[in-house]
Amino acid sequence: MGPSGSVGYQTMISVEQLCLGSTAAPALSDISFELQPGERCGLIGPPESGKSVLLKVVAGLIEPTAGSIRSHGETLNYADESGLSDWQRNVGMAFQNDALFDSMSVFENVAFPLR
Repeated sequence: MGPSGSVGYQTMISVEQLCLGSTAAPALSDISFELQPGERCGLIGPPESGKSVLLKVVAGLIEPTAGSIRSHGETLNYADESGLSDWQRNVGMAFQNDALFDSMSVFENVAFPLR
């Protein structure tokens, strides 16, 4: 049961013990948080602190080395191309200064919102 005894309530997004990179030089280390439906969240921090990397991992663009990401009860599975495409279809991102995804070609950047 969820809040106020409601049945069928699911967290909008849940990130648990997310890690990326090696233990010697992690890009992300043990990140956990939950967002409930209707909640808003902002990421702030110094340059090179992993804000954009975290967003790319949650969007399914970069596979973490450990941890899990769930949305509405479904776990993001990077090995399932069909499921990954469904996940990415429901993600929208707008970076400051119209930044592009550095892990994609120019064509892939332009085609990303069209897929």
